[in-house]
Amino acid sequence: MRFLLLALPLLFLAACSGGGDGASPDADSTASAATDGGAAPAAADFDARAWRERASIVDTTGGYQGVHARDSVLADELDAATGWRAACAHPTEGASYPPDETTGFLRLLPFSDDEALVEVTCRNFGYQPAFALVRLDGAAAALVAAPQPDETGTTRLNAPVYVGMLEADPAAHTFAVFSKGRGAGDCGSFTTYRLDGDTGVVQEHRARGCTEPIPDDLAPPNEWPIVPVR
Repeated sequence: MRFLLLALPLLFLAACSGGGDGASPDADSTASAATDGGAAPAAADFDARAWRERASIVDTTGGYQGVHARDSVLADELDAATGWRAACAHPTEGASYPPDETTGFLRLLPFSDDEALVEVTCRNFGYQPAFALVRLDGAAAALVAAPQPDETGTTRLNAPVYVGMLEADPAAHTFAVFSKGRGAGDCGSFTTYRLDGDTGVVQEHRARGCTEPIPDDLAPPNEWPIVPVR
C-alpha cells in the first residue's frame, strides 16, 4: 500500500493550528463556500484522471507555504466538482467547521489506476483533523458519506465529513477512521468501512470509553472491543 502525501504531514497542520484540544463543531461560526483567487473549473469540466495526475506530483521545495499554495489550487478545483467546502461548513445541522489556515490540505490514497480516495482537511484540531472524503473513479469525483457511530455504537451522523485519523486498505477495498476521545489516544472509536461506490458501509466498529481504566498493555485501536452499531 502506497500513500502519497500531497501536503506536508499532519505535523505541519498541528504546528499551524490555532489551538483547541479536539474537534468540536462550532455551532456559532459561519463559513463561506466561496474561495479566493481565480475561478476553479466548473464541475462539468472536471477530469479526475488529469487532476489525480497533477496531484500525484509531490514537491515540497517551497516548504509549507509552497505546499499550501499548490494544494489550494487543487482543492479549489476539487471543490467545484464535489462541494467539499460546503460539506465542511455544515457537516450536520447546527454545527460548522469554519475554515482556517489548515483548510484544504490534501492527501491522496490510491486504490487502483482508476480509483482513489482524497482526504481534504476541513480544519485541524490539535491532535486530529476534521476532513471531507472524496472518491475519484475514472474521470468522476464525488463525496463519500458514511454513518459515524460514537463509542457507544450510536450513529449520530451520516455525512462525508469525518473527525479523526484516516487510513486505507486498497487490497480489502476498505478505509478506517480512528477518532480519538482525547489527545492520548487511549479512548475513542476505530471504525472500518467497506467502500461501496460513493458510500462507506460500516464493516466493523471498535471502541473504548474514556472512563475505562487504562491497562499497562493497552491494545491498539484496531484491537479494541467490537461494539454493535445501532
